[in-house]
Amino acid sequence: MVPTLTGLGDRSHLLSRSTGLEVHIRDVVGTIEAEELEDVVLVGHSYAGQLVPAVVDRLPGRIRHAVTLDGSVPYDGESVLDVVSGSLRDRWAASVEDGWLLPPAPAHFLGIKEARDVAWVTRRLTPHPWKAMNDRLRLEGKAFSRVPKTFVLCNDPPKAENLALKRVREDRWNLVELPTGHDAMVTAPDALAEVLQRL
Repeated sequence: MVPTLTGLGDRSHLLSRSTGLEVHIRDVVGTIEAEELEDVVLVGHSYAGQLVPAVVDRLPGRIRHAVTLDGSVPYDGESVLDVVSGSLRDRWAASVEDGWLLPPAPAHFLGIKEARDVAWVTRRLTPHPWKAMNDRLRLEGKAFSRVPKTFVLCNDPPKAENLALKRVREDRWNLVELPTGHDAMVTAPDALAEVLQRL
């Protein structure tokens, strides 16, 4: 099951200035509750790594394994902008439109090289709410510290040591590397599925 976050993808018509991290957390929590899911392997890709700790925190006991796919690894009280590199943060801030819309990254930035995949992904890219990048993660309990965690690193091109990797190693997450670009679900779906099935 792949919930679409409010304001993105096929729900882009719902995007507004008030769309932020809390709305996206509720999207995922609401899906799990409405579908009465248990024993969940929760996967957050890229920005959605910010959602993973909050969903585990709000649904303790329902998440069997938390996975961040080439995304942010935040601590309580941090925003996405706190955990990315300064150069990326500056580039994003300079590109924000009308003070609240972050344009989508081009497909090549996501590691997508095949012309057919580039065209397919480009048709589906939508702006991201800048508020969601600024909102701070708030955790109430310790559930996230107790759940097994895996970080899937997409390392083509190879990544330098960054804050996410530092935290993954310090906090003893399981680390899996895939020789593919940032959007592994597009560029290496079989390899990614095999990793997730093992969890």
